[in-house]
Amino acid sequence: AARDADEAAKSEALAKAEQRGAELERQLEVARAEADRRVADVEDQAKQCSLQTAELTASLKASASQSAALEADLATSRADKERLAEALASEQVASSAARQREKELEAALATAREEHSEALAQKDAVDQARSADDAAGPGTPLARVDSQPELRTRSVSQMFWDAQDKVIRATKEKDEHVRESEAKVAALEAEVARVRGLLAAAQGPAPAAA
Repeated sequence: AARDADEAAKSEALAKAEQRGAELERQLEVARAEADRRVADVEDQAKQCSLQTAELTASLKASASQSAALEADLATSRADKERLAEALASEQVASSAARQREKELEAALATAREEHSEALAQKDAVDQARSADDAAGPGTPLARVDSQPELRTRSVSQMFWDAQDKVIRATKEKDEHVRESEAKVAALEAEVARVRGLLAAAQGPAPAAA
C-alpha cells in the first residue's frame, strides 16, 4: 500500500511537472511570438524612420536648390536693376543732350530761315533790276551805242558788258545762294524732326487718359 501510494504520488508529481512544462512551453511560445511581433514593429519603425529620413533629406536638398535658385534670381534682379538704373541715367543724359541739340538746331534753323529770306529778297532785287534794265528799251546802254556811233568805243562797250556780266553773275550767285539756303533749311528741318522723334521714343508712350 505504501508503495502504491508512493507510485501515485510520483505519478501525480509527474503529471503536474508535465502540466507545468506544457504551461511554460505555452508561455514561451507566447513570449517568442510577442518578441517576434515587437521585433517586427521595431523593424517597421526603423523602415519608416529610414523613409522619413530619406524624405527629409530630399526635402532639404530641394530647399537648398530652391534657396540657391532664389539667390541667383535675386542676384539677377539686382544686376537688372543696376543695368536699368544705368540705362535710365544714360537715357536722361542722352535726352538732355538731345534737348540741347534740338534747341541748337532750332536756333540754326531760325538763322537759316532768316538767311533764306535775305537771299530771296536779294534775288528779288536783282531780278527787279534786271527786269527794269530790260524794260528800258532804247534807253539801255547797248541801244545808245547802236544809235550813236560816236559812242562806239571799247570803253563804253566794255562797261556795258561788264555790267551785264555782273548782273548775270549776281543772278547766278543769288540763285545758288537761294538753293543752298533752301537745302540747308530742309536738312535742318529733317534733323529737328529726327531729334524730336528720338526724344519722343525716349520718353515712351504717353499715359492713357483715365
